[in-house]
Amino acid sequence: MLSEFAREDIAGARRRVRKLRRPETPGRVVVELNFGFWKFLVAKRYEATLWTGHLRRAFPNLQPQNRATVYRALDELHTLRNRIARHEPIHTRDLKADAVTIYRPLDWIDNDVRAWP
Repeated sequence: MLSEFAREDIAGARRRVRKLRRPETPGRVVVELNFGFWKFLVAKRYEATLWTGHLRRAFPNLQPQNRATVYRALDELHTLRNRIARHEPIHTRDLKADAVTIYRPLDWIDNDVRAWP
């Protein structure tokens, strides 16, 4: 069962789709969900109800299969994204390490992501 906050996020995404006068398809609702929603979806509270037995399908290249590893990576990426969104300077950061932070969860999903144009 999703938390009340997660259900509210989904309801808000559905409202935004309807406000755009677009058909309310799963794909359009997914696009309207914020990054925080996805990060918290891999939180410990969902380990037994959502991720046990399914993590390998969502992140087939993650070895060893560990939900907490995914959460930490998404948390790190979420923090980086928020710093950039708030126009905090990033020129003093290790940008190569930040690139690894960005690609790590994507690589767990699909090894070919880096080759996309």
